[in-house]
Amino acid sequence: MKRFSPFWLIFGVFFLFSGARLGAQESKPSPAATTSVDDIVRKYQIAEARELESYLAANPQAEDRYDGIVQLAQTFAVLGEQAKLPPLLREIYYTRRDRQNVLLQELFDGVVTPLVLTYIELGQDAEGVAFVAEVREDFSSHAQAGLVSQYLDNLLHDYLNRPRIGEDMYFKFVDLEGRAINTRDYLGKVVLIDFWATWCQPCVEEMPNLIAAYDAYHDKGFEIIGVNMDEDRAAMERFVESRDIEWPQHFDGKSVETSQIAIAYGVAKLPATFLIGKDGKIAARDLRGNELEAELRVLLP
Repeated sequence: MKRFSPFWLIFGVFFLFSGARLGAQESKPSPAATTSVDDIVRKYQIAEARELESYLAANPQAEDRYDGIVQLAQTFAVLGEQAKLPPLLREIYYTRRDRQNVLLQELFDGVVTPLVLTYIELGQDAEGVAFVAEVREDFSSHAQAGLVSQYLDNLLHDYLNRPRIGEDMYFKFVDLEGRAINTRDYLGKVVLIDFWATWCQPCVEEMPNLIAAYDAYHDKGFEIIGVNMDEDRAAMERFVESRDIEWPQHFDGKSVETSQIAIAYGVAKLPATFLIGKDGKIAARDLRGNELEAELRVLLP
């Protein structure tokens, strides 16, 4: 799920990095066997990550360890190796937390939120909730404990209040065509619940992938239910008609902040998707691009 762009991490932690580059990064791979600029860049990044890992493992007490940890986290984010990020971000957090006169905005925007988002991307919501509780306790005696608590509450609401993988997700409504839709009627099928809006550019960009997946897997038992967050019904209907979107759409004319269905399922940001398996339980969330098709190959072989 690369599902979140790594740039929130790259720019989030960048200002925490002092700028000192480690000597272990000087050796670079030869680009002789590459086929594109992307190949060259990726080879350099992989080599950088390996050398940084080796350096940090061999020098656990190095004076520049913090710089190395930050640089390694940035590199893993670019490479899409999210699974390696949590321990690095935790070390960055503990280091920054324990410094005198810590700047809260830098710590929370640059480390706390990226770590929570990483846990979500990895499907480790419980770890994200536990980390938020840990941070709340760490700053319970801070002069700005009230602001910290409010920040963490917003973080929980925006990102950690959604149904989790393995949980049920049932709701019913009447769609634009007047049809009664009940997700319980879809048991035995694979269903994508897509929270979207015409004003959401990533949602619009993802629509061709959804249409392609629907066309390829509908006959095998794949369905899509759209949950639209536009306030302008006419704009939404024009969009649906112009792209020949066939699946049912939920529309209540409310924004993502006020829609009861969005609130009920903790959807505070768009796009948001939930892939429901044949058993009615969430199998995956926030799939993008080829990730949806890859999941469908497994669920609907």
